[in-house]
Amino acid sequence: MRVADLWVEQWAAAGIEIAFGIPGVHNMALFDALKRDGRIRTVIARHELGAAYMADGYYRTTGKYALVLPITGPGLTNALTGIAEAEGGSSGMIVVATLPRSRDVGQGRGALHELPDQSALVEGLVKFSLTVPRPEEAARMMQEVLDTRFVGRAAPLYIDIPYDLLDAEVSEIAPPAGETGVPRAGVSPEPDVPSETGSAGPDDPLSRDNRAGEPSFPWPVYFAGDGNPSPWLGLLEGKVRSWKRPAVVVGPEAAAVAPLCRELVSRWGVPALTTVAAKGVISGSDPWFAGTTWTPGVEKLLAGCDGLLAIGTRWSLRDWHREQRPGAETVLITPDPRAVRPDAALSAVVAGPLDAVLRSLLEDLPWEEAAARDGTQAHRAHLARTAAAAEAERVVPEFDLWLRAVRHALPIDALLAVDSCLVGIAMARYLPVLNPGGFLYPMQYCSLGFAVPVAIGAALGGAGQAVALTGDGSLMFTLPELATAVQEDVPLLVVVFNNRAYGSVRDNQRKAYGRTAYVELPGPNMEQLAGAFGFAYQKVAWQDLPANLWRAFPLRDRQLWEVDDSPVDTY
Repeated sequence: MRVADLWVEQWAAAGIEIAFGIPGVHNMALFDALKRDGRIRTVIARHELGAAYMADGYYRTTGKYALVLPITGPGLTNALTGIAEAEGGSSGMIVVATLPRSRDVGQGRGALHELPDQSALVEGLVKFSLTVPRPEEAARMMQEVLDTRFVGRAAPLYIDIPYDLLDAEVSEIAPPAGETGVPRAGVSPEPDVPSETGSAGPDDPLSRDNRAGEPSFPWPVYFAGDGNPSPWLGLLEGKVRSWKRPAVVVGPEAAAVAPLCRELVSRWGVPALTTVAAKGVISGSDPWFAGTTWTPGVEKLLAGCDGLLAIGTRWSLRDWHREQRPGAETVLITPDPRAVRPDAALSAVVAGPLDAVLRSLLEDLPWEEAAARDGTQAHRAHLARTAAAAEAERVVPEFDLWLRAVRHALPIDALLAVDSCLVGIAMARYLPVLNPGGFLYPMQYCSLGFAVPVAIGAALGGAGQAVALTGDGSLMFTLPELATAVQEDVPLLVVVFNNRAYGSVRDNQRKAYGRTAYVELPGPNMEQLAGAFGFAYQKVAWQDLPANLWRAFPLRDRQLWEVDDSPVDTY
């Protein structure tokens, strides 16, 4: 059996359902093996960046790892932005890349597509990486990558192999029995970590991340395992009893445990904020929802807090409006403390699988007793929501009403993938989102070209009705993936806000210099462009977008709507 065939056997046994990539001379053995086997759906993207974004969208809405299959050198470098965005958003994928022939690796002879050190180039963007040196090591190393899906938080995993080894014959072995269901971020079938306070040791599952050896932390870390739960439970019980004006902050790693997060917030009866990447984990219609951490109107709420319980966030600067630093005493619950911003002002970290930790908290802590102490908590949440709505109205009159109309026009299962355009940025701050995974945004990098391929990947994961909202500048980055939507018969609505400029850059230039430079974009005829890809075309005024959305569902085909004006000229 060839190494390529053996790997496909392992992927299928481990529950991998889909692969995104582009075949080339270096990785054609993998695509041949996938075709011969037939169990894994294989989607051919038009650019490796699109392939990585599709895998990102697939994970964010299913919690399952997809394969990304780029060729040596340029295939991998094309995909790097998508890999980096997934890493920043705690989104999982398995990147399987090729290297030059075995005899050329590391020799610097200028082999086709050779990079000076391909593995080192990608290592800082992934949770775990391996290079296969010999055919007989291929099965063991691939299984290690597959097993690492369950360790710590979700993030891209990487393995590469000299391309000639893919055709090498190896003894046929039965791959280890893998899990058929892949947990989402923060959920682990084996919460086997130490329950002591301190650093992870060499036998701890966290050590499988090969970016560092034994980690050390700038804050006390309580490892929540199956052993003695009292240290970390006692810590949190003390905080819950002592905080008078607390709030909960929820990040994207909590998407898989959204019902537990909602139950905790409801039983405690305190305001809850989500990061942009976690919009919908606490429903925008929940009376305890106070807004997103990226909404300017939440500063007063945070200033009045004496305690924050954070769940599944990295506490990144990008999570906060104007990189603010909440001053309240903060305890963070995370599946992996090494992913947390090192200068975060935290009083303690509880590390462990989020589902196990939250279940223990709900069973053992006095939430009702704490909730009964203060009757002003609901008012605090209401004031924060009101401040956010007022801020939206400041952006443009009736903008908050327009956003709510858009929300109500979308089906409850609709998925909205949004690019970093002016309207997208405003939606990231203010749009109410009702369900986890219902709003996908490139929060870490604000990278352009995100919306269309992410919506395709999410739709292929069965996410429901997919809408990609983009700007005319962003659309051009991954425009060819419209052909992938046609090829895979994905119903898709693409809404393009066409201001014929890089609008957010133009806005920043005006603020900084009082003038603009090189941001005007005389773009293509959108009607002709839509027709060329087989998309139905409509021109829509922004005020009419909610009504048009109401009539568009359920989606049965592919449509491109051009909004030739914008509800916002600044953010």
